[in-house]
Amino acid sequence: MTHEKVHFRVFQLPCCGGLICWVNTRLPNYCPECGEQIFLKLKIDSTLTMVNDDNAWLNYKGGL
Repeated sequence: MTHEKVHFRVFQLPCCGGLICWVNTRLPNYCPECGEQIFLKLKIDSTLTMVNDDNAWLNYKGGL
């Protein structure tokens, strides 16, 4: 079992209203649903971040 500390966030997409779970430290540049640029909207409007946990742990089993 492997354990990795991640920055977990849930965003409400400003373009289409969908929700995405994000474990990357960088903000997404484009919406994965419609392709619209969302980076600046997410950076400026903190209400679009529904969950923000910078001390989350991801546990997974390695191998195939």
